[in-house]
Amino acid sequence: MFSFSSYRSSVSTATYESSQSADSNRTALASFYSSWQRIAPSLADFFLRFSVALILLWYGAFKFTPSEAKAIEELLLHSPLFAWMLTLLSLQSISNLIGTIEIITALALLVPRTSSFLLLRIFSLVGGILGTVTFLATVSFLFTTPNTFRVIDGLLVPVGAGGFVIKDIVLLAVCFYHVAVYNNTSSSVFE
Repeated sequence: MFSFSSYRSSVSTATYESSQSADSNRTALASFYSSWQRIAPSLADFFLRFSVALILLWYGAFKFTPSEAKAIEELLLHSPLFAWMLTLLSLQSISNLIGTIEIITALALLVPRTSSFLLLRIFSLVGGILGTVTFLATVSFLFTTPNTFRVIDGLLVPVGAGGFVIKDIVLLAVCFYHVAVYNNTSSSVFE
């Protein structure tokens, strides 16, 4: 037999259980979000540094090959920052020097700026500075190398060496950011 009071009791029990389940879901979501907020900056920092280091290691090793030395020749020839080096060193020697700097920079960027060892923190900072200088130099190729941009269908777009170098703007930003936030995330280098 139907009883209105038992019906109301079962509805209020179901509503109470549903409310508890929703509160539990909200608490779990809030807990996850809070945990994510704590680890996301460290993960983002790691992935930014790792991705730049990977590119630098890869191209740094490639600089030791004759193919890559030949590929950067046009960039060097038209650059006031590098053209003078061609009078002192061979193309392969310059490429090897650039590759060595890129590999050292990559290794330094792999070290977290929050390392507990002072020398590692300094090495990490040096990596950010070397990366910033390296990518400022490569971005300058956009302005010194002929035919890096062309108008295609009414739009000025990077082509040839310009298409290759344009990515260095992002890599420059990552290295600059690494240096800019250095003292915000670690103890002072000189304490």
